[in-house]
Amino acid sequence: MTAAVRKLSEDIFEQWYDNPDQFDRDIWPEALPEKWQTEASGLIASHPRVAIRSGHGVGKTAWLARRIIWWGMTRHPWKIGCTAPSSSTLFDALWSELAKWHSKMPEALKAQFEWKSERFEWRASPAVSYAVAKTARRETPEALAGLHSENMLYIIDEAPGVDEVIFETSARGHEYGWLENDHDRQPDPQQRVFF
Repeated sequence: MTAAVRKLSEDIFEQWYDNPDQFDRDIWPEALPEKWQTEASGLIASHPRVAIRSGHGVGKTAWLARRIIWWGMTRHPWKIGCTAPSSSTLFDALWSELAKWHSKMPEALKAQFEWKSERFEWRASPAVSYAVAKTARRETPEALAGLHSENMLYIIDEAPGVDEVIFETSARGHEYGWLENDHDRQPDPQQRVFF
């Protein structure tokens, strides 16, 4: 971590750890969260699995991109497996949104990360702290398998288009955060918190 980042109070990092909404407000004060984003941020901080039911154009992809940055900024080591049913959803939407919000961070914090075409890395430890983008396909369910970390998060965008085998493969043996955009699946209160 750079000296500029070390100057930030440890208290603020502790506050951000369980408060992604405050993280958003502190990092991007010009783009405050919508009410639903604040509520969803509270859920991800307190539940291991969260599914977001939402329409199009409501800010879900921006919220997901910010969750990637929040997770990486507040946990070490960390990994995030990101997937979607199509490469256009994953790369043209989520990954480009991640680049957008990364570019709007304060310089000292932005410099801690490196955005790449398929990875978003913590510069100080890119081998153990990164997000990776992999398209979900039934024929290659192992795309997200093998990701392990003390702080593991999966982001599954447009979940109705992702085959259940992807969920099963990524879920084996993990306690982790799990975000998904879920228009059509029926809520299972023992598996996920639906918003």
